[in-house]
Amino acid sequence: MAKVLEMPKLSPTMTEGQLTVWHKKEGDKVAAGEEVADVETDKAVMPTALVLRSSVRVSGHNAAFIAAVGLGDTLGNVLFAASSAQGLVSVTSVLASLYPIVTVVLARFVLRERVDRAQEAGIVATLVGVVLISTG
Repeated sequence: MAKVLEMPKLSPTMTEGQLTVWHKKEGDKVAAGEEVADVETDKAVMPTALVLRSSVRVSGHNAAFIAAVGLGDTLGNVLFAASSAQGLVSVTSVLASLYPIVTVVLARFVLRERVDRAQEAGIVATLVGVVLISTG
C-alpha cells in the first residue's frame, strides 16, 4: 500500500526543496533509515532517508491523568490572568514562580522520589519569603 512521505526540513531556513533523484522505484520495499531520494535546496543537495514513527497510544488511565494535567494548566493560566488584573502583580508573579515547588512535591508523593534536607530547606525558605513579600 502506498504511503505519503513528508518532505523533511533539512535546515532551519529551508522553505522548499526539490526531489532531484529517486533511489527507489515504485513498488520497491523501503526500510527505515534507507535512502529514498536526493533533495535539492537553495544551499545543498542532500540524500534523504525514510524515518518511520510509531503512533502514540495512551491508555485510559493515562488519558484521564493527561486530561487532568491539561485542565490544571489551563485553570492555572486563567487564575493567573484574573489575579494579575485584580490583585498586586508583584505578589501574583512571585506566587506563579513557585511552580518548581509543586513539581518537587509531586515527585516526592506521586513518584516517591527522595527529597533531601537541602531541598526541603529551600522549599521552606521560599514559602517564608513569599509570606514576607505578601505581607509587605
